[in-house]
Amino acid sequence: MKAHRQDIPVGRECAISRAKLARLWRTDERNARHIIASFRAQPDDDGYAILSTAGTPSGYWRSNNADEIESYIRETYSRAQNTFLAMRDAKRVLQMLKAKQLYSDRIDNDV
Repeated sequence: MKAHRQDIPVGRECAISRAKLARLWRTDERNARHIIASFRAQPDDDGYAILSTAGTPSGYWRSNNADEIESYIRETYSRAQNTFLAMRDAKRVLQMLKAKQLYSDRIDNDV
């Protein structure tokens, strides 16, 4: 199995799903996601960015269109902010639970 960046089409209107890429690359979707991440982590000098969206059409595509790339950056940044806010709240609750457990353990040890 050899995956190629060129298997990811150019242009949002030609976006390809991860499932289709996985079939093309003869792998599963999880591995396809890792392959795409490796393409993004080690950019090619082909002049294209690998973009994705859950919108219509959903999937992955390569682009050298400034408007598409700016839109992708805004969307991804917004998603990242929401993810970090959710994670911050989860960490807050986890700290509270750990503090309660620590307090409870100390009470139990003192008895």
